[in-house]
Amino acid sequence: MANSDNDATKVIFQKTAAAQETVILPDRRQTTGRPATTPSRAPEAPAGATTFVPFSQAPGAAEPDFNPVAGWLVIVDGPGRGKFRPVFYGQNAIGRNPDLKIVLDFGDTGISREAHAFLIYDEVERRFYIKDNGQSNLIRLNGAVVLKPTELHDRDRLTIGQTTIFFVALCDHNFDWQGAHGPQPT
Repeated sequence: MANSDNDATKVIFQKTAAAQETVILPDRRQTTGRPATTPSRAPEAPAGATTFVPFSQAPGAAEPDFNPVAGWLVIVDGPGRGKFRPVFYGQNAIGRNPDLKIVLDFGDTGISREAHAFLIYDEVERRFYIKDNGQSNLIRLNGAVVLKPTELHDRDRLTIGQTTIFFVALCDHNFDWQGAHGPQPT
């Protein structure tokens, strides 16, 4: 086997401004003579060809619709008891409207139809926060009224209307879907 640029597989991942595409310059063999591995979802191309594929198909790239669960709300008392709702990255509006991220429409009219509160996961700090949205019924965290954004911890209890909810965290300083999976400084 010759050891030239044409004999080795070259994969170059690059975002372009126009379409966020990946440029793959595949040749079929590595210098060892074994077949080269190509990205699992990248299309096959003849040797020496340039192929454009979405950047999201690059090995290790996040899927475009990747919206992982960061925690859960579990209803422990009131209408909907035993039900749960996932909590996602960023701001999660809580209310009865089906267009919200966290829909709690089990018959408790004490929960506003529109965003009653926001449960926020900050993936940089790996912390959760609860924020009241100024509706007529207050939201309580472990019995205390939430008047400003307040940090939320695993197994904290939220009360909205007649509904009591346990918060269960998946992401924290030990784990996050988008970061290193080891402990982070606190």
